[in-house]
Amino acid sequence: MLSEGATADHVRAALTGDYPAKPFVLDPGAHLSHADIDAGRRAAVIVSDIAGAGPATITDSYVRGGPALLGFHTGQTALLQRDKLVATGDQDAVLTFGGTTIVEDSVIDLRGENGAALGAIANMSAAATVEGRHVTVLGDANTTGATAYSSSQGGPAKATLSDSVLLGVGRRAERTGDGTATLAMTRVDTWPAAPDSVAGAAFTHDGAFSADPLLEPDLMPDAGSRLIDAAAPIGPDESATGFYGTARALDGDGSCDARPDIGAVEAPAVACAPPSPPTAPPGAPNIQPAPQAGDATAPVLSHLRLSTKRVARFELSERATVKLTLRRCANRACTCTRRTVRARTLTADAGARHVRLRRVPPGRYLLRATVVDAAGNRGIARATKARVA
Repeated sequence: MLSEGATADHVRAALTGDYPAKPFVLDPGAHLSHADIDAGRRAAVIVSDIAGAGPATITDSYVRGGPALLGFHTGQTALLQRDKLVATGDQDAVLTFGGTTIVEDSVIDLRGENGAALGAIANMSAAATVEGRHVTVLGDANTTGATAYSSSQGGPAKATLSDSVLLGVGRRAERTGDGTATLAMTRVDTWPAAPDSVAGAAFTHDGAFSADPLLEPDLMPDAGSRLIDAAAPIGPDESATGFYGTARALDGDGSCDARPDIGAVEAPAVACAPPSPPTAPPGAPNIQPAPQAGDATAPVLSHLRLSTKRVARFELSERATVKLTLRRCANRACTCTRRTVRARTLTADAGARHVRLRRVPPGRYLLRATVVDAAGNRGIARATKARVA
């Protein structure tokens, strides 16, 4: 248990066994970061109803349970940023019975379960609110993006998603109960399209759409994705970094107007085209500057692979700077990853190259490589999965 003002960093907990085994408890005002908590099919983290100064926060953590987070913080706030949340036990990933829970720049995995990414339940007099901003949800046919439940004797329930991605869910939004409920899907990409069940609720879906988000294995939008530079500007109280800790509001589409991306992961910046020269006024001599010679060809990185001996190999079409990022797989198929284990940036000449990644423990990994040449031309990022012995 973390009381108000307490901080825990790099905690690992496996909450195995049957009841009455207790989950990890946070009081409002406590802070948990860089944690790895696996509660099996029981609640992993509970935010208590003890009054505290400031929100309970969970950042840069992996939390698995049913639910991953369960909130009873009536009248107070819980804030989750850059977390990987995995739902089990057919429960919602984040379930709030009172107060406000905010989830930002996070990945929620519902696959194989029957719950929702975000759930607000107001069956008592207190209001329950859950908000998701820049969230990427991985679901299947039995899962839901957000749910709001309220009874006629309870307070209002509110569940909202903005600038987020729902991938594979069976329902986008759902309202249950006979009380007051509000649901909103603002600039949410649902792919494939999924129905809503919101009769009796106040429901809006401004700017929502359904398009293939073109996500890479690490959930980063690939070139041409509608997610890139499509989110609202970051507000003063919102996180300014994406799921991997990179800055938001990068110019990912080369339009010279840097805006945040929809979803948890921000695409890298690309070089923007220079503005056209101003038009000469009538009567002015038509003097055109000579075209500037320059390199406009993007480098190509190919044949990326990672050996069991921790050696990354690749080929370059020209001299370029390569950034290698190694992330541990969160599941057997490596469709989701945890935090970065190793990162290496180097400049290499054209041809076949290899780099040894040291101090990497055994396991399954996703290796991602980005490449840019001296002229600022950025090549296509590559990724590969491998097991390290």
